[in-house]
Amino acid sequence: SHPQFPKFIWKPKICDVGCGIGVGCNIMSQEADFVWGIDKNEKSILFAKEAFERQKNNIYYTPQISFDIVDILTDEREIMQFDIITFIETIEHFDDYNKALDFIKKLCKRDKGGNFLEPPHSTIIFISTPNRNSPTIKKTHPYNKYHVREWTVAEFYDILIKRFKYVTMMDWKGNFVDLDTQETPIMAKCEVPL
Repeated sequence: SHPQFPKFIWKPKICDVGCGIGVGCNIMSQEADFVWGIDKNEKSILFAKEAFERQKNNIYYTPQISFDIVDILTDEREIMQFDIITFIETIEHFDDYNKALDFIKKLCKRDKGGNFLEPPHSTIIFISTPNRNSPTIKKTHPYNKYHVREWTVAEFYDILIKRFKYVTMMDWKGNFVDLDTQETPIMAKCEVPL
């Protein structure tokens, strides 16, 4: 191998909560070692398995992608810890979003004492949701009949800062935003569950 070629390239382990048909998992797998896509919808998971599931092999490097049907509100298993968790356009579908966030917490990296790791070793969680401040979104109730609620950025931040030590609010491109922005959807980068 070339002397300047790095001997080790870090590839994260990623969990995509509410992965749908697995398109996002497949995209993220290009930079990952392992991607686990989970969703409650059995048809979506069956499609994702058929389209994108891959196992590692000894012939050439390929990231592993696997999919499972998981109801995050009722699943009680101990689960592996991940470097990155994505929860994209999903939290607004939950009546009990706190229970959904409790599940996310189970996936976060801990030390041997059971404490959550601090940056730069902590799990990074990306959570996105529609922004009710946007002029394209109804103020009284969601357009989407499957959405239980939609928050303003300030409301969403208030919920998350009670659950995570570090919360950064961004637009969908990853630019920092103020709590009164009208950009939608809004994305929160969260670290270190409380």
